[in-house]
Amino acid sequence: MPPMLQVLLALLWASACFLTTIASPVMIPANIGDNDLAGMARVVENRQAFSRRTNPGQSIKVPVKLWIANKGTSHEHWALVIDSKHGFDAQVPPPLDPFEKPRKSEPLLIPHKFDFRAESSTEQLEDLDCDAVFKNQQEMDKVFLELTQIPMKKVPTKGGSCMDYVHMALGALQKGGHIAKIPPIFAELFNQDYKKVMEMTWE
Repeated sequence: MPPMLQVLLALLWASACFLTTIASPVMIPANIGDNDLAGMARVVENRQAFSRRTNPGQSIKVPVKLWIANKGTSHEHWALVIDSKHGFDAQVPPPLDPFEKPRKSEPLLIPHKFDFRAESSTEQLEDLDCDAVFKNQQEMDKVFLELTQIPMKKVPTKGGSCMDYVHMALGALQKGGHIAKIPPIFAELFNQDYKKVMEMTWE
């Protein structure tokens, strides 16, 4: 066989092997558990975060969700979750015992940012069908800082609870052009539960 023909056949064989490899679906073991899937999701999130840090000029689109802890109890608490891992809420400042039911005379709640990870059966994460858009990582960091500086009123005045904070945070995102509107799913939950939650947690 001529040497040139041998080279051509070798190239065709290599190309066929490559196409077969990239066309093959990624197989996920049938016995993979929820913890494994959660770990895989965190790996993807970390890679995305690394990509944003190393490419600071690229635009960012991330999901916005509502976290409700201890729903239906005197310790019910609402927080905003952005990009599945950045939590924003308003809390009673220390040294108040976190297990003590708040009283009407409590001072202002303090907005703050925390690393989010829901692991308890008393917590639920509501999908608001909403995405926030930022020009780049620098803008997202700036907005996150601003969300921790939202002025609060004294509880139980309207504008002073954790529910009010989440509502105002969404309003700030809308005003900044990062979300199109207050998510209807949130508005429905807020209007439906506000009075009940306030009576249960602050009276």
